[in-house]
Amino acid sequence: MQIIQAPTTVTNSTIAGTGAWSNVNNVKVDDGAMASWVGGGGVTSNLLKCIFDFTTLPPNDSNTFTVINSIVFTVSKYASANSSSEHIEDFYVKLFHSDGVVVGNDQSKTGRWDTTEGIETYTVDAATIAALGVNNVRAANFGLYFQVEDGTHAGDAFIDYIEMTIDYTTSAIENPNQGPFTPILFNSKIFNGRVLFSEEEINVSIL
Repeated sequence: MQIIQAPTTVTNSTIAGTGAWSNVNNVKVDDGAMASWVGGGGVTSNLLKCIFDFTTLPPNDSNTFTVINSIVFTVSKYASANSSSEHIEDFYVKLFHSDGVVVGNDQSKTGRWDTTEGIETYTVDAATIAALGVNNVRAANFGLYFQVEDGTHAGDAFIDYIEMTIDYTTSAIENPNQGPFTPILFNSKIFNGRVLFSEEEINVSIL
């Protein structure tokens, strides 16, 4: 089974980098409207902070066992230039939970961004998925930090949209002390001179 989500909340985080992302809410929708960052020459951007709502993902609890098979996110992006001195590259791409607690490995891609818009697919490694855990993914404030860097003579970054897909399997946990009821077949019984044929009659009469 799969759940596909766009970010529900997108902000510019100033905890790292130089220069803010503009029009950050544009990454919520695939509509050609861009979030953008203007480089300064050999610098890194602020963090584009995207929060996703995966509360419909079944939890791990006493009744349900859920396994996340994969987490994949796609970024539709392009750069203003692609040369040795003027370009855009991924710098820092990490997942987080609990309102900013970073988990797992950097998911950055190597190489310069193209100057025409294209979709880049990021497949989160198994170790990061395991470190996150199902319940942290479905809790509030699960999300993604995205940061870029430019060349020595700058470069501008543009992102149309970001989308995340979670593939999972889930199953019910059977409690051995609360297994399914197995009806008992009763023969007819005589109660106060009357013949009882059904389990219901017998139970009611006993009560």
